[in-house]
Amino acid sequence: MDNLVIEVGKYYKTRDGHKIRIYAIDGHSHYSIHGAVLWDDGWEVIGWTQEGFYYWEEGESGVDIVSEWTEPHPAESWEVDKKILISVDEERWHKGYFSHFKNGLFYTFAYGKTSWTQQGVIGYKYAKPVEEE
Repeated sequence: MDNLVIEVGKYYKTRDGHKIRIYAIDGHSHYSIHGAVLWDDGWEVIGWTQEGFYYWEEGESGVDIVSEWTEPHPAESWEVDKKILISVDEERWHKGYFSHFKNGLFYTFAYGKTSWTQQGVIGYKYAKPVEEE
């Protein structure tokens, strides 16, 4: 939370990875920041200290404000072993089975195998899902 400037109307991320929207930053008392956290079943209104802490004196919490929000890449929701096409140059495409997406790379199981038969993975810069019929 060091050097994080919290502004009304922006989205932020909790320590445990949930999305936050901020309504106000000029409240009185210890909880001057007002907003809501997006849980699986909807938004919950919450207050934070000026520093972005959920607890005033009790230490860290999973709902502390830790960074600005960035929308997850669509590949982060792909299922393991999803059939995809992979490429290093967007010209030549090869078949693969999706493992995970991390730091801008799409990882597939090595040698065209699946999670059932292969532990090793290889990262590629480009990937696109195969449309199943």
